[in-house]
Amino acid sequence: MPRLPRLLASVAALLIAPASALAAPPTNVEVFPNVRHEVGGVSELDRSVFFAAHTTPVSPDWNGEEDKLDYFAKKLRGHFGRDTGQISGTLNRAKQDPKRPGYADPKHIEALAKQDATSYRKMSKTRQRYLSGSDMIIGAQLHPFWPGDKATRHTNWKLSTTDTADEPFGTATGEFMGLYFRNFHKPKGHRPPPAWIEVVNEPLYELSSHGDVDPDQVFHFHNVVADQIRKYYPGVPVGGYTMAFDLFDHDDFGRWDKRFKSFIDITGDNMDFYSVHFYDFPGISRGKVRLRRGSNLEASFDLIDHYSTLKLGQPKPYLISEYGSQVHDWYHQPWSPYRDWLCVKAFNTMVMQFMERPDLVLKALAFTPPKAEWGRNSETVPYYWRLLRRANEGDGNTANDQEGPWVFSEQIKFWELWSDVRGTKVLIHSDQPDVQTQAYLSSRNLFVALNNLSDDDTQRVRLNLKHAAPPESVSLKLLYLKGETPQLDEESLDAIPDRVVLPPNATAILHIRLPERVEPEHTASESKTFADVYLQPIQGKKAITFNIDGVELGEQGTATLRLGIGRDHGNELTPTRIKVNGKSVRVPKQFRGDDTQADRKRFFGLLEVPVPYSVLQENNKVQLAFPETNGHVSSAALRVVTHSAPLE
Repeated sequence: MPRLPRLLASVAALLIAPASALAAPPTNVEVFPNVRHEVGGVSELDRSVFFAAHTTPVSPDWNGEEDKLDYFAKKLRGHFGRDTGQISGTLNRAKQDPKRPGYADPKHIEALAKQDATSYRKMSKTRQRYLSGSDMIIGAQLHPFWPGDKATRHTNWKLSTTDTADEPFGTATGEFMGLYFRNFHKPKGHRPPPAWIEVVNEPLYELSSHGDVDPDQVFHFHNVVADQIRKYYPGVPVGGYTMAFDLFDHDDFGRWDKRFKSFIDITGDNMDFYSVHFYDFPGISRGKVRLRRGSNLEASFDLIDHYSTLKLGQPKPYLISEYGSQVHDWYHQPWSPYRDWLCVKAFNTMVMQFMERPDLVLKALAFTPPKAEWGRNSETVPYYWRLLRRANEGDGNTANDQEGPWVFSEQIKFWELWSDVRGTKVLIHSDQPDVQTQAYLSSRNLFVALNNLSDDDTQRVRLNLKHAAPPESVSLKLLYLKGETPQLDEESLDAIPDRVVLPPNATAILHIRLPERVEPEHTASESKTFADVYLQPIQGKKAITFNIDGVELGEQGTATLRLGIGRDHGNELTPTRIKVNGKSVRVPKQFRGDDTQADRKRFFGLLEVPVPYSVLQENNKVQLAFPETNGHVSSAALRVVTHSAPLE
């Protein structure tokens, strides 16, 4: 069957690409359906991990919207993930123990649990089934769970601030949470047990960034609360510290030392996972762009993983209980499809980075609650992150914005785009860092995902499908910005197109239907090994040495040296030279996504350096140098993908 060049024309009709972009060399993407790609031993795509929304199926937001709930869960294969409202509402209603000031009354907690069970049993069986089939996160909000801070809303008392050897600070909080889970989350007739428990939501943002509480006090609080939860409700993983907006490289990594590093030092093995939130800032302070996605997110992950390996012996899994975009420059405005687009493009980019580490990501929740009327700013300004909106919003008449039926916002397009993707992760490679790739195989169905990290440039992708017969059919979904509105196009094709055109920030998913079932016959096994030291200061022209030992190798494969780099603007962002086991390797200049991070206070990103597989040994010596003194190399690791057979 002839290959089709017509997709370029069809997309060009939708978008006038810059001439410079169309003149640029195409990106080459190779897909190997016959090679299973295992990362830390994991190769199967778990949709409940990567395609979940920040909501629960029993949320009141879905009342009267069951048709939309079914569309999300059944048609789009969307999942659910987090509830911080139920436990917080319960504490706000709980009575104080008359014999123990600052503690919730255990008998009243039991009574509230019985009332909740009665209400829960009255819910539709469908919604109960959705909840029972969900791996849910339950976490506490800062208020009123932080001891002595704010009184409970309905019963007007505060949690105990006592801090002694027998009753350390946070004991009352932990006891309440443990009793809540023991009474509210039972196998029969009650809400199902959670999969994970977060100690408290984003505590440092208010207590430390905008308050005077020492972060170490918050981290010791985590230990106490976790111990109390396990005392009353053992067996469910507990973690924290539910990080919000922490920028590790601030103050030349002083922020890292005082916060996440200190959290690891204090909580150590007492946390079962790290709970983190990641957000892009696509517009802040009147037009400044500060993005997490791309190399900054990779550098953040590697810094945490590297130090965890040195301190604890191995990386700890992640619960990404919120991710998306903060939309500061669009605050105090009515709903707009463009503001939704800012969230959707962050969802697509970040989820593909999370999918690179399926062995460590427990769950990742796109932050988009359903109606979120609890967060409404005014009659004409709703909460900024919503999966549902009023049909009248955006019609130009803000007077009727709270009228009309509820409909999906543009953010539903994230799930509509990814709805069919499933199967076994197979090997795929892009020669352009700004083109992200993922590929999955399910019987005869091959799904290829491509994302353009660039905010400015159009990417032309030339797809090369290896070891597969010509497909029976090909369909394409393309999500991009058309004017001010996210546009999701779907097209049926006769063959794999010669070129897939990706406008800026666009995501494409090809569903390639093969003529017969394919079983991967080879394996690509990926591992990551960190150096013996981390966070090394950069001194001009002086070599920094990393020893990366214990690398497992096979006969053939690929390797990448991953270097986290944090420097002030005006300095060289890449080393002038790199040697691996005495052999010089080429130093690339391009980072994933934003290469300069000009609107951040300084640059912090991860450089990915290809290393010939033949150069590697079990124990490796890496040496590198920069021309001037400034900043740090925050992490160093070798990512090795060993192939069970040569790639042809």
